[in-house]
Amino acid sequence: MIGDYPEISFRTRDAGGDVRNSPLEAREGAFRRARNITLLVHGFNTDITRAREAYAAMAKNLPAEERETIFHLFWPGDVTESRLTSGLRYAEVPNRARDCADMMAEFMMEEFEARADHDPSTTEVRIIAHSLGCRLTLELCQRLRFAGGYKVKEVVLMAAAVPRYMAANSGRFNLGKTGGKEGTLVLHSKKDKILFAFFKTGQRYESEYFEDIDNGRAALGRFGLQGLGIKKGSINEEKTEHDHGDYWTSPSVSQSITNQFKGPVRNEPRKVGKGRNVSNSHSVQGRMRPQGRRLG
Repeated sequence: MIGDYPEISFRTRDAGGDVRNSPLEAREGAFRRARNITLLVHGFNTDITRAREAYAAMAKNLPAEERETIFHLFWPGDVTESRLTSGLRYAEVPNRARDCADMMAEFMMEEFEARADHDPSTTEVRIIAHSLGCRLTLELCQRLRFAGGYKVKEVVLMAAAVPRYMAANSGRFNLGKTGGKEGTLVLHSKKDKILFAFFKTGQRYESEYFEDIDNGRAALGRFGLQGLGIKKGSINEEKTEHDHGDYWTSPSVSQSITNQFKGPVRNEPRKVGKGRNVSNSHSVQGRMRPQGRRLG
């Protein structure tokens, strides 16, 4: 463990750098032994220091029993050490998110299989993700379903840098199938300046997935589920007044997450105050994760 929480890293460097060939588990075996896991996933253009700060800020606002289940996930969502030049290379990052999702799914299924009971259903995994980390998370959930039918118990998507058409029932991710029976919480804000300024432009570079000019360039993290034809069921959404970077530090967001994890499914959106279909080459079965966990 590095710091206060177990960590899983796909980074080769603390800032910038490439995707590791295999995940580095800072305390080997911690994931395998855990029966309740809350995985925190940062977003685009975030180095490891900023990610740790964000995770720590949220943990302070969560109940003790939830803090005890936290695992930190780090991935190279910052392409270079400079936040400015990294921001200009957005087009490279969705591919990184997919690669990390591939490896994380393999890692999780291997760790489940290594247990004495060989039963992934004995572990409850929840994921709290932000920005482009939501893309990584949805890719991961999809791969787990395809690999062995495993479903993450609950997913929280904050300021999701995910095209709305991908979230629709007919889209790549189909949010109705993302979480387990407890479901998914989408937190969004029309006051998100980052998504407003950069998301549509970034989508121009992801032409392989661009399907709908009107819906495709709109971020789930700004507009939520409205108009996508998604049955609420186990999918909840909350409209917030937050800017893009406010979610990790917001007590009201932490409270909403706590309510989601503990409370009954809510069918109507609430307002919260401020405070590629998988090809064989990208399926879990179609990739062999290199052995070993050395840095490099």
